[in-house]
Amino acid sequence: MSKRRTTAAPDTPPCESAKFDRPVGSGGDVDWEHFFEHHQEGVIPLILEAESFDKLQKCSEVVVDSLFTRDNDAPKREAFGRILNNFLDCHSPGAQGKPPAEVKEGLAKILRYIKDDRKARAEAHAQVEARRAPDGEQGPFPLERREPDGLIALEEADAGDTPAGDEPSLHDDPHALFIAVFWDIIEERLAVLRSGVAGQRTATRPLPFMFSKAFAGHFGTVLRDNLLPLVADRSKGLVHQADLQPPGERRTFLMKAMNDEKNRRTLWETWKEVWKESTVPQPLPRKPKDTKKKGLAGKLLARKKETPAWKKEMTLEEWEAECRHIKRGNRRAEQLWATITEPSDAYQPPDEEHNDFLMELFGRSPKVMREQVAALRQIATQGGNASTAYDMYQKGKNLDLALLTACLWHPDAFLEGKRPMLKVFTAAYPKGSLPGFMPLLARYMASHLG
Repeated sequence: MSKRRTTAAPDTPPCESAKFDRPVGSGGDVDWEHFFEHHQEGVIPLILEAESFDKLQKCSEVVVDSLFTRDNDAPKREAFGRILNNFLDCHSPGAQGKPPAEVKEGLAKILRYIKDDRKARAEAHAQVEARRAPDGEQGPFPLERREPDGLIALEEADAGDTPAGDEPSLHDDPHALFIAVFWDIIEERLAVLRSGVAGQRTATRPLPFMFSKAFAGHFGTVLRDNLLPLVADRSKGLVHQADLQPPGERRTFLMKAMNDEKNRRTLWETWKEVWKESTVPQPLPRKPKDTKKKGLAGKLLARKKETPAWKKEMTLEEWEAECRHIKRGNRRAEQLWATITEPSDAYQPPDEEHNDFLMELFGRSPKVMREQVAALRQIATQGGNASTAYDMYQKGKNLDLALLTACLWHPDAFLEGKRPMLKVFTAAYPKGSLPGFMPLLARYMASHLG
């Protein structure tokens, strides 16, 4: 390998480079340890060598661009860029000259969090590939991983997790039962969060929405009336299978089917699609070129170059019709999201940044949710070096919701005393970076983190 391989021209200084190449290990996967830590080619040694705040900024931008290269990585690029920029702004607003060692070390620490996350994702992917069945079907869900922009993968499904609650007095229509069982799955996740909370308020404010029974009732009504019928319509195969069961067994069949790993993957993709279409305004398609302006030569050339059907652009009339359709859908999405997030005296309502969180409730495992909170409480109460124990436990995990939940379930251990464990656990995050890594905690526990 050449020294600090990048895609820039040979004479370009490293911090000015367009992109760092990703070194590939012997197994064909990206060697993230090498990418981040190699003494000659790693991005962290490069950060530590930066001689000015301007170079630190440029190095950070190059690292983010190198990590997220695909078109659909734009949200991740923006999120990581915000984390690094917020950190630099917090420590060096308008600073000139050579950056202090602690600033560079803090930046390196953030990059090491990213490195740990990348390595954990790679390991989880390798485990899934190893479990892949001979017929090409995938094994259990990979463990939950989340990047700071809030983008999440499905957690490991637990076949023993079944929706809780009393049997509703529904008739045996399989479409209606599908909607009821799908909501039960989401409500069970919310019920887990509520289970350890005493009262309806924190010390000074109503509870965050995800811990409120009132919000669960409101959210359930919105989903059952608007989104879940669409999910059922797009899951005709499962609804039809339920219809083939004896009437008294249809609900049980759907509960088991929705906890089957293969079905859950399909349902997850359908749910994501319906959620985004129903709550997030969609971009308009690109306006097609005006083909009417082509001369005779242009028309002959166009005939020669036969464009495949899948590549052909819409006509102007088709584009205008599609735009009208999307705009109508966007108005409905804005209205529906406004309904979900409407103000309430009973809880702190969600806002724009919680869109993905609400969608991802279906992908969470109640068992994993409870286990993470229990593990955090054990670390907080067992004595010894809690900070080191937490740092070891959190590697490769998203503990944002778990730590917020632990604070509300066990305020005596996490929020009170001379040495509140919340401050001990979050002290490891460089100043200014916590909102990027733990947005829920930074928002709802701000008064305890100051």
